[in-house]
Amino acid sequence: MRKALFFLGMAVFAAAGCRQSSPDAPVEPGLVKIEPVITRATATNFEQGDQIGLAIIKADGTEYADNACLAYDEAAKAFAGDMKWYAQGGDACMLKAFFPYQADGFPTSFTVAADQSDGAGSSDFMAAAKSGVLPQREAVAMVFRHYLSQIVVNIANTADAEIEYVCVRNLVPTADISIGVDGEITVSAAEADASDIKAECMTPNQKYRAIVVPQTSTLSLEIKVMSGTVLVTDIPESILKQGYTYTINAEVTSENVKVALSGEIQNWDDGGELNGEQRREVSFHEYLEDGYIEYDNVNYTVKDFNGKIWMTQPLRYVPYGTVVSSDPQSDDHIWYSVPAFQDGGAESAKNEKYGYLYDYYAIFGTNDITEDNYESFEGAQGICPKGWHIPTKAEGDALVAPAETALFYDSDLMYATIPNANAAGFQYVMSGIRNKTTLSGNGAYLTTAIDAAKAGNLTEYLGENTMNYIALSTGHLCKKNDGVITNYQFFGIMSTFSPVIHGKLNTAFTNICSGYQVRCVRDSE
Repeated sequence: MRKALFFLGMAVFAAAGCRQSSPDAPVEPGLVKIEPVITRATATNFEQGDQIGLAIIKADGTEYADNACLAYDEAAKAFAGDMKWYAQGGDACMLKAFFPYQADGFPTSFTVAADQSDGAGSSDFMAAAKSGVLPQREAVAMVFRHYLSQIVVNIANTADAEIEYVCVRNLVPTADISIGVDGEITVSAAEADASDIKAECMTPNQKYRAIVVPQTSTLSLEIKVMSGTVLVTDIPESILKQGYTYTINAEVTSENVKVALSGEIQNWDDGGELNGEQRREVSFHEYLEDGYIEYDNVNYTVKDFNGKIWMTQPLRYVPYGTVVSSDPQSDDHIWYSVPAFQDGGAESAKNEKYGYLYDYYAIFGTNDITEDNYESFEGAQGICPKGWHIPTKAEGDALVAPAETALFYDSDLMYATIPNANAAGFQYVMSGIRNKTTLSGNGAYLTTAIDAAKAGNLTEYLGENTMNYIALSTGHLCKKNDGVITNYQFFGIMSTFSPVIHGKLNTAFTNICSGYQVRCVRDSE
C-alpha cells in the first residue's frame, strides 16, 4: 500500500495455503471480487497488486475457500483472482479477509518493518468479515479494521538543515495475534527485544508516520538532519492500543528537539492524551469597534449582517501539530486554496486573500463524526476562536436564501448574488475546493476556471475557480450504500457560475472529506 487506510469494522479467521477448494462446478459463475470499504480515509487506497487472504465459509460450515489469494486491481477498485463463486442461488456464506497476504494463512505472529521509510503500508495488519453474502456479479463491499497502532510525527522545523530521517526508538516490533471463540482479534507485543523503526516520510521536513505494535513503552524520538546532527529526546511511558493513532508534535531547532505526545485528531480511533504537556496558547483579541479580530496573530475583518457578526475573510488558522497540505490526494485535513496552490502554496501571497481549505474533521476539531452525532455539530465552535462558531444553515440562509428576507437577495434575478454580498461588505472570494465526494474516494483540486460565458457581466471573476463553498455546521444527510456509510453531508454556502447564471449564492450540501473555505460567526450575547 502507498499509505494506510482508515476505517471501522471487525473480523477474523484462521486459514492455510494460497488455494481454494471447489466442490461443485458452478454454472457460469462470476469471479469473487472484494471491494475494500475505507471510511474516514486519511491516505490513498490500496495500490495495484496488493494481496489479501480470503476465506469463504458456507452456511453449513463447509469451507468453499481457504486463504484464497486475491490481488488488488486499481482500475476496478477491487480485489480479485481466479476464484469463482459457487452456483447462483446457493447458500449464503461468511467472508473473512486479512492484509497483507501470507501464504501460511492467518498469522499468529506479525512483525512490522524496521525500515518503513519507503512506505509503512505493508506493516499495517488489517482484517475484515461479512456474513449473509450470496454469490453475486458485483464486488462484495467489506469494511476492514486496523489492528496495530500508528504514530504520526508532525514537525515544526526551524533548523537550517533538511531532515534526513525520523526514527521512533525502543519499540517491540513483533506482535502475538490470537483469535477468541467469538472471532475477536487480540494483538499484543511479543516477548522480544525492542528495536528502532524508521518512519515513512509523508511530507518532507513536516510529517512522518510509522506503524507499530500495540504496547506500553518509554519511547525515544530520533531526528537526523542533513548536516549530520542527530537529535534525540525521550517520551514518557506511553500506552499504545490496537487500532489507535498517536501524534508526536516535535519542534526541531539546530540544537535540540522538543516534543509533546498526544492522541491525534485523525482517522483511526482517537488515542487520547498520553502525557500532561500543554499545547501552546493561541492568542485571540476582539476589536469589534475597529472592525476586526486578531486570532493566532492573524487579523481578520468582521462585519455585522442582520445582527450576526461574520468574518469577512476566509480563515487561515492552523492548529498546533497540523500542517497545510498542497497534496489534494492526501487526507491531511487542511489544504492550500486552489489559487494559492497554483501560485506556490506556502510562499503564495494569495493565502491571505483566499485562506485555507478545511474538511469537516478539521472544521469541528474531531475525528468522532458518526451516524449518531453528525447532526449534533450545529453551531459548534470547532476551529473558530472562543466565543465564535461555525455558521449554521439558518445563519447562511439569512444571507443567501431565495427569499426577499435574505440580505443578499436580488429581486430581479430572484436569488442572492455575489455582487450584493460584496456591496454589503462580505468580500466573497473564490477559494476553490479540495473535492472528495465519498469516504473512500480520492481527493482532487477542482481547477476549472470561469470563462467569459460563465462570468457574464462579472468580468472581474474571469479566470477564478468556478466552484466555491463556505462551510456551515448543520448536518444534511448520512449517505449509505448497501448499509455501509459512504459519506456525511453538511450544508454550505455555494456560488454558481454557468452560461445562464452568473454569481448566484445559495445554501447547498457539502461532503465531509472535501476541503472548503471557513468563516466564523460570533456567538450571540
